[in-house]
Amino acid sequence: MGYITVSLYDYIDDSTDIQDLLKTFSCPLNLEVESFLKDKAIDFERKHFARTYLVFSDTFQLPSLLGYFTVALKHLAIPIDISKSFRKTITEYIDREEAITYLIGQLGRNCAVSERISGSDLMTLAIAVIYDVYLKIGGRIILVECENQEKLRIFYENQGFRLLCSNIDNNLLQYVSTVKSLH
Repeated sequence: MGYITVSLYDYIDDSTDIQDLLKTFSCPLNLEVESFLKDKAIDFERKHFARTYLVFSDTFQLPSLLGYFTVALKHLAIPIDISKSFRKTITEYIDREEAITYLIGQLGRNCAVSERISGSDLMTLAIAVIYDVYLKIGGRIILVECENQEKLRIFYENQGFRLLCSNIDNNLLQYVSTVKSLH
């Protein structure tokens, strides 16, 4: 099965139609992911905080909203206690204390449809969007943040991310990788 990725930004002027579409999204395993798409994504688009991409099946009968991901830029403070080799891997400098990263802020699959998309496929689509921007403006690091749950840790590690630290401000784990190593 193939996928079509559409930027929510291109459709925010059709807010009634797009709101109806977003209401079809369900993610009972992570209500924050569901709530973001339904209640915050359009506002984030209008304020240029982040870009949300909707992923549809490419079937011609009835395309279904299979999932979505949100990308943004985020300032990252590099912890002082990480090894110099890891610091150099992610920043290219052994004494770098901060960096601007591409943040994959949301990644969610729609449980309300019979067709499914894998988390790996959603991640691949998100990386493709980031890679396109990377080719145009540069950058280096991709950041994901997640709750400290074994299933999420394993997922991100299997996607090629390495644990950087636990974010004290929001109690989330921060995982990083370079754009080049994921593309």
